[in-house]
Amino acid sequence: ILQKLNHLIEELSTSDRFIKLFLASYNKDTAEFIYVNAGHNPPLHFSRKNQLAKLKKNSVCIGVVPFDYRIEKIHLEKNDILLMYTDGVLEAKNDLHEMFGEKNLVQAVLDKQNQNCEVIQDEITLRVLDHCGDRPLDDDYTLFIIKKN
Repeated sequence: ILQKLNHLIEELSTSDRFIKLFLASYNKDTAEFIYVNAGHNPPLHFSRKNQLAKLKKNSVCIGVVPFDYRIEKIHLEKNDILLMYTDGVLEAKNDLHEMFGEKNLVQAVLDKQNQNCEVIQDEITLRVLDHCGDRPLDDDYTLFIIKKN
């Protein structure tokens, strides 16, 4: 499907137009998470062993060049957290034009990793808003969190 979409966008659009896409499916019975990342920020995987890994950013944006998109998969263990986010989270700026950044994002999750997804999401949002102060967000802001029970 992604190869066809890529070809279609490449043919119908201009070279300065492209689509970032992260497509995934999670099977809660097997704890298998399968995905394709077409140029999107790589999701962060916080494992129960207190290890942090970025999921593979295995491909280019859709509509840029011909590309063979591949499906990747990981297995989630009990209490693993998978955080998907848009670049607007990392790029949220304060009055000094300093970005919120990945380090602050990771720390927010680590500080609340024993809580549920809603608490983790609220903590990230509070920290981003606190970082920005009165400055409005410049870009989209999306968080999606999975925590294996």
